[in-house]
Amino acid sequence: MKSLALKPVLALLFVGMFTISATTGVDSFEIYLNNKLLMKHTMTEPLTLKTLKLIDANASDQLKIVYMQCTAPEKRGRNRKITLVDEQGKLVKEWKFPNAGTDNTMVIPVKELLAAQKNNEGKLTLSYTADDLGRHQQLAAI
Repeated sequence: MKSLALKPVLALLFVGMFTISATTGVDSFEIYLNNKLLMKHTMTEPLTLKTLKLIDANASDQLKIVYMQCTAPEKRGRNRKITLVDEQGKLVKEWKFPNAGTDNTMVIPVKELLAAQKNNEGKLTLSYTADDLGRHQQLAAI
């Protein structure tokens, strides 16, 4: 009888362990045009790929991407890259950044994004990757 009463308690503890570990260590990113926040996303939310509206008037601006990888600190953000790919998945442009440290900001001149748009038809997608991430994380479309 006691073992039957104990099973629901153990089940709740077991589920609680996974609930806690699933919400800790969550990656997130923010995208700014200069210092104006355009979008913010946490990986606990479904990603809806938003389109950045960049125009020629923004040519002298900077797109700032802050990607926070919540993995082991000694492995976080090594060989960071932002890639721009076309609708067929073909690499259009790649930017490489130093390993993450106290400042995770990656800066891309908007004029480079505008030039890529003019040279490629259709939607282009910005993605982030690093050695320890193991995949390309889509950020936004332009």
